[in-house]
Amino acid sequence: MVRDAVQRVINTETQTHLSRSKRLANMNGAFALRRNQSLMGTVMLVDDVMTTGATASACACVLKKQAPVK
Repeated sequence: MVRDAVQRVINTETQTHLSRSKRLANMNGAFALRRNQSLMGTVMLVDDVMTTGATASACACVLKKQAPVK
């Protein structure tokens, strides 16, 4: 099991006052896979607070780009 495989690489502004589309744009490029991290098998992404899904979506994009091709 791997924990904390994704890290924030850009400090973004608070999203509490942003619309869904602006939250998605705000998260663009904000996360990356941790150095020396590889992904194998099934990946489960857990977000402690889910509002519009912008943060989870940004993290999922990073994980999908790094996932091995089946």
